Amino acid sequence: MAEAEAGHSLYHADLGTRVRVLLEGEGQQVWIDRVEAEHDNLRSVVRRAIDKNNPEAALLAIGTMWRYFHRRGHLTEAREWLDTLLAMPGGSARARAEATDAMAAMRYWQNDMEESMRLYKESLALFEMLGDREHMGDALFSISAAANFLGDFELGREYGDRALAVFEAAGLFVSVRKVHASEAFRIWLGGDLEN
Repeated sequence: MAEAEAGHSLYHADLGTRVRVLLEGEGQQVWIDRVEAEHDNLRSVVRRAIDKNNPEAALLAIGTMWRYFHRRGHLTEAREWLDTLLAMPGGSARARAEATDAMAAMRYWQNDMEESMRLYKESLALFEMLGDREHMGDALFSISAAANFLGDFELGREYGDRALAVFEAAGLFVSVRKVHASEAFRIWLGGDLEN
């Protein structure tokens, strides 16, 4: 029984890692529907992780599939799970980084920008420790976006510039364009259309 439960949990952690990009790209609806079919199984993974005080698989599954919860309107449920799981000891640095980043995104989409920024900074530190440049850039970009929405355009520019440098160094040119678009939005928000 314990082996089957462990395999079930690992399957869902792996599923999240495999479908993360697919939940954002072309054809995402197919993958959102596939994850929807696994929603009750995800609940069981989370309950087991909490009951057994072993958050690793649940942190990874929710952390990597947060876009599903966003697209299907389950942010509050997923956030409550992550509140519990992140408060538990244990879990690898990777699992905690993914889950913290997901929690930051959920807070962002629920318009809690200050908490979102705090959590993105926490995930940034974890991704820096892991040497994960792509996720570092994403966290920097997200801090920039939250700062802009809070009206702190100087901080938004600072983090946007840092994200741009990370993305350019890593050759992530789609993300470079994303930062440029955000910079234009920051300028529009700030009313600084002449510069």
